[in-house]
Amino acid sequence: MAHSKFSSPVFALLSALVIGLIAPLGIPAAAAQGVAGLSVEERAWLAENPVIQVGSRMDWPPLNFYAREPRGLSVDYVNLLAGKLGLEVTYLSGLDLPSLLSEAKHGRLDVLPNIESLSGRQDYLLFTPPYESTPIVVVSSLQRSFVSGDELRNYHLALPAGPAGSAYKELLERQYPGIRVTFYEDSLGALRAVASGKVDATLGEHTLMQYLINRNFLTNLRIGEPGTAGVSDVIDLRLGIRKDLPLLHSALTKAMGSVTEAEMAALRERWFAAPKDGLDVSRSQELATLQGWIITGFILGFWCSR
Repeated sequence: MAHSKFSSPVFALLSALVIGLIAPLGIPAAAAQGVAGLSVEERAWLAENPVIQVGSRMDWPPLNFYAREPRGLSVDYVNLLAGKLGLEVTYLSGLDLPSLLSEAKHGRLDVLPNIESLSGRQDYLLFTPPYESTPIVVVSSLQRSFVSGDELRNYHLALPAGPAGSAYKELLERQYPGIRVTFYEDSLGALRAVASGKVDATLGEHTLMQYLINRNFLTNLRIGEPGTAGVSDVIDLRLGIRKDLPLLHSALTKAMGSVTEAEMAALRERWFAAPKDGLDVSRSQELATLQGWIITGFILGFWCSR
């Protein structure tokens, strides 16, 4: 009996290679991988609502940002959960956090990643347990002695313009009246002001500070120990789900429980690791995946033309 080229062991091997290349991109599987403990009601809701709308921030690397498409650890994490539940994700990008919160409040978004559970938000969002935490840290020059929270009262600080910087300023002024603060366009601008000696230090989330320092090779800066910033020590990052979607909330929470330590370690390695040989880690992985696709395409084309 003759065998088709597409049923040969070679084609099966090539298909496995393609699947292996797709998986790291976070493309959801065609069907749910299975999450233990889903109720009949949850399964029915997922079957009736196969697409969820997720908000994506513009400028919070490496957790959530936009660079030709939504990217970051939180985006990969949501895609991972969606794959486990057999859901497709569409992202709303290009808005700042207050605008995304407004979209969710008015029922135009289903899920918001990397969100803190604050009292005002609990009126319209259900929150999952944290999937990642990031401490608030002080960043100063290597030439300066270590800066702790109590020393900040004597320093000139750079802060990013916007809601986060204003919130830091309010907290700092409450603790250290008269502290000097200068606002810069964004967190990278604040870090560069510290690196150039224009100011003494800046504050920010550890993951963001580490990412920006690594990516921009600001090698003359040091990150202080977590817990020494003198403001809120840790930000717990959660998924916020519309309050009128309790079955989606419970299904996502159960999917979070199925995420393995190896899966989270792979996400952290991708987004938190320092650049290698001057190339951003996430970008180098994308290039490697693209090269794999090209090679596989050549092999498939050659085999199918025989």
